[in-house]
Amino acid sequence: MTLLYFLTLFPLVPALGMLLTRGDRARDAVGLVGSGIIMAVTVVVAVLFFCAGSQSFEVAPGTSRMLSIISSVIDVILCAVILYNARKCRSKLTAVLGVMQLVGSVVFAAMTLPAAEVVTATPLYLDYMSVIMVLAVGIVGSLICVYALGYMKDFQVHDEHEAALRGRTAPDRRPRFPALMFLFLSAMFVIVTSDNLEWLFCGWEITTVCSFLMIGYTRTPEAIKNAFTQIILNMLGGIAFLAGLMYLHVNGMPRPSRA
Repeated sequence: MTLLYFLTLFPLVPALGMLLTRGDRARDAVGLVGSGIIMAVTVVVAVLFFCAGSQSFEVAPGTSRMLSIISSVIDVILCAVILYNARKCRSKLTAVLGVMQLVGSVVFAAMTLPAAEVVTATPLYLDYMSVIMVLAVGIVGSLICVYALGYMKDFQVHDEHEAALRGRTAPDRRPRFPALMFLFLSAMFVIVTSDNLEWLFCGWEITTVCSFLMIGYTRTPEAIKNAFTQIILNMLGGIAFLAGLMYLHVNGMPRPSRA
């Protein structure tokens, strides 16, 4: 279980490092070392799983509850981010969906947080499918982060050239983009290993907002339009996903065998 916690939390370290470091060499070092560690740990997790088989992981009731509360708070904060951007860019549909999701998130939290300890005692689970996804996220996702380091350098050069032709200066937003990618990896590990509905939805919300911010990275009219198209589609899916999670919680449906 310690390794699962590590996989979830460690990507936040290179994400923060990307925001704090200055210069391409420093960012490259943070990205390469961080990606290498993530890939190595995912392989270790897979090897240990194939030795032990499918299993649930217990978490102390107090810790599990606190993490669920934190997940609920993150859901509300992310809804606020969506609503802020919707107001800023005057996207009425996004604002309506954001309000719906905010209300749904609060209601869902009110339903899940008082749940009996037996429901939240084993919030993490590994089976063959989740291990395959852990490997995909950890290895493929990390390689994408490494590729993005070089891609963003070329993009910045191109952006600065285009800005110079218009007599402007292109802002350097490169630290934010790879930081969002590592945050995305962290959320994906939550999604593929979580057996807690609140944690699962929180991971979904983080990936949704990260995608929105990355698509709108350049802040050009086209990028902003595409970003809002993405967030609208994801929120429609998110609201349906949230409704499904509520249904599962209310009906107390038994967990199917995932071995």
